[in-house]
Amino acid sequence: MVRFLASLLLLALAAPAQEFGGPDEKPETDKAVIEEKLKSILEEYEAISRNQDLVQTRRRRELARRLGRLPHEDSVKTLLRIVEEDADLRSRIVAMYSLGRIGDLKAVKRMYRKVKEESMARDSVLADYLGPALARATDPSVGPWLVEEVVPSGNKLLRLSAIEALGSLRTAEAAEPLRHLLEKERKKTQPDPHLIHEILRALGQIGDDTSRAIVLAAASDPDWRYRLAVAEVLLHHVRDEKGLDAMRKLLKDDVPIVRETAVIAAGKAKMEPLFEEMIVLMREGNLRAKKASYDAMVATSGEDHGYAPDVWAKWLQEKKKGAAGAAGTQAGERISVATYYDFKIFTDRVLFIIDVSGSMDWPENRQGSPNRMDVAKRELIKVIKALDEKTLFNVATFAGHVSTWKKDGEVPATEANKKGALAWIEGALLPRGPTNTYGALTEGLDRNPLIDTIYFLSDGIPSTGKYEVPEEILVKLRYANRFRRVIINTIALAIGKPAIESAIKYEDAEEMSAFMRLIAEWNGGTCVDIRKPYLDLKD
Repeated sequence: MVRFLASLLLLALAAPAQEFGGPDEKPETDKAVIEEKLKSILEEYEAISRNQDLVQTRRRRELARRLGRLPHEDSVKTLLRIVEEDADLRSRIVAMYSLGRIGDLKAVKRMYRKVKEESMARDSVLADYLGPALARATDPSVGPWLVEEVVPSGNKLLRLSAIEALGSLRTAEAAEPLRHLLEKERKKTQPDPHLIHEILRALGQIGDDTSRAIVLAAASDPDWRYRLAVAEVLLHHVRDEKGLDAMRKLLKDDVPIVRETAVIAAGKAKMEPLFEEMIVLMREGNLRAKKASYDAMVATSGEDHGYAPDVWAKWLQEKKKGAAGAAGTQAGERISVATYYDFKIFTDRVLFIIDVSGSMDWPENRQGSPNRMDVAKRELIKVIKALDEKTLFNVATFAGHVSTWKKDGEVPATEANKKGALAWIEGALLPRGPTNTYGALTEGLDRNPLIDTIYFLSDGIPSTGKYEVPEEILVKLRYANRFRRVIINTIALAIGKPAIESAIKYEDAEEMSAFMRLIAEWNGGTCVDIRKPYLDLKD
């Protein structure tokens, strides 16, 4: 069974997943090994560099990843060529990540010029990927150069990306310029909350004395979005009594997502002195906050007293007296929640979004075997029936357009409302049209202001909507979800094969699954990948 890891919430929203850069492995150092591997990779790349077949395109992406582990001037030259010339956007992004890892300042500057040129000429998303690409830069001169060249630029996206990279790199030279930029932005009549949020995160990661003081002060900022940034990074460098007091306030914040972010950060930092506040949050918070508190205390203490705040409180009291383990004989309370595919639904504010595009009718029914829509409908009905009446929920479907059951937002899962939702589903889950992934997710966020978790089921790559390119959707969705922090779990449902031969070449389960996995990882969730041939459809 899939178990949610609450710490993914911070990780996924702070920096994009490793799909583009690959595992965080150290570059190869043996020159002979580098020469041997490089020769093979460059020969293969030249053979397929102009081939736009999906299989060969995917192979070029992998070669670009591998080059990022081979520090050599020929690796850098080839990666720059990919960034500047390749027709595949993801190959270019992968090359940017690899250049960030092995490129010297000269190469980084050249990459930046290309990214800047495109960001000024059109709505290019390369600027959004620059910061994550440079977050693992090994050339120590990259950070100071970002401070001098990119942060002062008038390009907002490039500046945000640069600040994100500076925080990850913990560039000490950035601290003072960022503090000045923060002060300047705060004085504006309409300050940019995204910029201030990113500056506070970076200052918290850099962690010099003056920056720590600024971050501490922001823990009491009237704007909850800035308190959210502090909750993420305060414990990176501030673990004295002042820092703990600030975290205690954040754990009692009026805004649920600030409290939840604080408890996740406290768990990652293994801060047992904050257990009393976590226990209160377990007692009084919503279901997602209870889960975050539970995960944090289990990870920190090694104890497991379930979701029973009184048992945790007694254990903590005994531990302070030097009698650790006294509560171990008491069984901790367990929470019974609904299940959806492999997910335990640890939320009481949920939205289900179901793909009803034409491909959901695949495969044609054969000997009574269900098609994709049959499977999706069966699981959706099952989970709705199992929802607790205190849960707020809504359901939406999408093909070329989005259709929502309750257009005014989520409602309690009373028997009457569940009955109404099930009746609506009978007429709504009819396969037709293209796949508007971006519209489905953004309208889901906009139309349901109280939900904190989305379960998004789809079987294909986007084919219509404001944004169709997966890499564009990822960054636009990341931006839209920066402050909402809605966990997006995905179900990649690619059972069976297309009904008509001509459609086979347009469906690529690997590509679809990778995209669905990225949506989940970038938004704190998990992806369930369901791919079965005809004979397994009844299982």
